[in-house]
Amino acid sequence: MIAAALGIFTKDIPVPLWKAMMAQLKAFGLTQALFLQIFFSIIAWPVTLLTVSAQPKEKAVTIARRAEWTTAFGDEAVKVQLAVEVPPSTTGRLLWAVTTLERIALARGEVPIDASREVEFSLQLPTVKPGFVLPALLTANFIVDRQREVSAKYESPLWIYPRDPIHNRLQWLTQLTLTVYDPPGATIACLANTKIPFVQISNISALGETSKGLVLIGEGSSFREDRALPEIIVQLARRGVPVLCLTPSQGDVVIPRRQEGAGASLQGLNFHCHDIIAKLDKHLDTDQWMLQRATPSHTLALCSGGSRVLAEIVTGEEGWTWLEMQFGAPKTSTPQTRLVITSLPVIKHWDDGPTPRYLFVRLLEHVASVSSSSTNQKDPVSP
Repeated sequence: MIAAALGIFTKDIPVPLWKAMMAQLKAFGLTQALFLQIFFSIIAWPVTLLTVSAQPKEKAVTIARRAEWTTAFGDEAVKVQLAVEVPPSTTGRLLWAVTTLERIALARGEVPIDASREVEFSLQLPTVKPGFVLPALLTANFIVDRQREVSAKYESPLWIYPRDPIHNRLQWLTQLTLTVYDPPGATIACLANTKIPFVQISNISALGETSKGLVLIGEGSSFREDRALPEIIVQLARRGVPVLCLTPSQGDVVIPRRQEGAGASLQGLNFHCHDIIAKLDKHLDTDQWMLQRATPSHTLALCSGGSRVLAEIVTGEEGWTWLEMQFGAPKTSTPQTRLVITSLPVIKHWDDGPTPRYLFVRLLEHVASVSSSSTNQKDPVSP
């Protein structure tokens, strides 16, 4: 039997060589039977390994967030949705909590889980002092029944804001001398409701004569219907008047040459997508404003207009979210005035969490260049 088995693997080995191999085995005290056992053990282990590897792994428990917002108002009940995936026949508990960074519990709860499903729970957030932001932590742990160890966990920062974005900023806003041109009317209504001081201008010719303060073009204004508006806002910035234009709906604006006639020269040209939000304030949400996607209805796309380059307002989110022109004295390289055109819909989503209203204040700070560190600023954090 041994010879027959060995013959399967040794039929191509010359007889003299085979006899020499057997002689060496005897010299080491190995019999043919022992050699065969070792031989088959060696060739069998890859098959065993493949068999073990082919066994299906048990599905792991996972916890995922449906809406990845990280900012919320204090003194408000908010809903959190989690998708919990568990293996068949696995039961357990989902323990969720909101704590301070020092692990002091602000809210907590428990949800029984007996199958993969969507979990929604409501949590009541604490009141925070005006002018301060409370950093917190949202956690969710899944524990299988009759076990103590955590099978899966989810963790996310949570920034709890007061509702008033202009607390202790009234003097600065007054000195800003905000001049608003807003044919659609939604921006003026929002500013008045928030008690932000401003001067309204309804005549496009009067807008072009503005010589001080900051000019705000209301959300949804049309460059196509107000054909003079794009040129006016560029000329205002050249004359040293900063301009913020919110989500224009139609038309285009000519990208100016570096030096055209009198006034400051174009020192810089910047384009951004939603990443600009994190540059202005790293705590604010960039994509999800509570349960609403921060998706602009219109964006900016570069195109050719004869011998000039245009930034055209296009439908959809394929274009740029942010166009910034920086103007300065002709013989310097230091920008002195900014013109910003953005499609971030802060007025439309004013009540969808803290990000839109606090982002609006950041926009004013950036365009007005209130300080050299106007970007990357953050709200005071509660002690």
